[in-house]
Amino acid sequence: MHQVRSIKPWIIAILTLSFVRAEAYSFIPTDAEWRSWPGYCQAKYVWTNIGKQSKFANTVGQAQNSELAQWEASGIRGVHHYCAGTLYLKRAGLEPDPGRRDHILRDAQADTQFALASSKTSSPFFAYIAIQMASIMQEQGEHDAALQILRETIVAQPQNGVLYSAMAVMQRKLGQLDDAKQTLLQGNQALDGKSAEINYNLGLISLELGEVDDAVKYAESAYELGFPLPGLRMKLAKLGHRI
Repeated sequence: MHQVRSIKPWIIAILTLSFVRAEAYSFIPTDAEWRSWPGYCQAKYVWTNIGKQSKFANTVGQAQNSELAQWEASGIRGVHHYCAGTLYLKRAGLEPDPGRRDHILRDAQADTQFALASSKTSSPFFAYIAIQMASIMQEQGEHDAALQILRETIVAQPQNGVLYSAMAVMQRKLGQLDDAKQTLLQGNQALDGKSAEINYNLGLISLELGEVDDAVKYAESAYELGFPLPGLRMKLAKLGHRI
């Protein structure tokens, strides 16, 4: 079995609901949502009973199937649940009614949890499921639990840079700027300073903390490593620093 032992406290709370949903998968994407889904989501959807009978059934080809094969070969299970959770989370962000929004977030949580509990933590794609779960929990106001999921996934995948950036973004939203920088510094050390994204985010957070010299240092590293976005460079240019 490939249960995620490190996050059992979050699994136990809704495990039964997740497996009930597995027996009654009934998600229907809109046309726009279908187009927004990556290929592996489309391929997995038309594999389901409801997807086989949908108007999308004959629109999936080899490219989408190849994407799905990569996810599943790496140990990800319940891809269709993860993909449904992605769209539920987006729907919740657009929902003005608080009660309806909470209901949609519960759907997002249950579907994402199913994939989280069923998949190998060693898969390079597992981080995206964990980040989605943490994002849902943050939207539900479960900030400590959201951060804990990311901490535990970092333990499982210490060299996955996207996890450090995701956690730092979450900490920044909570006003925890010093913690956000420490998270990014941890990631920078784990990746030997080779992540352009982490260096870029370190530059931004350092600038926000008023640590301009650090911001310049990390900006130089980010752009030397090929980071494409000019935002940090423009912010520093306004302060008289040309990168």
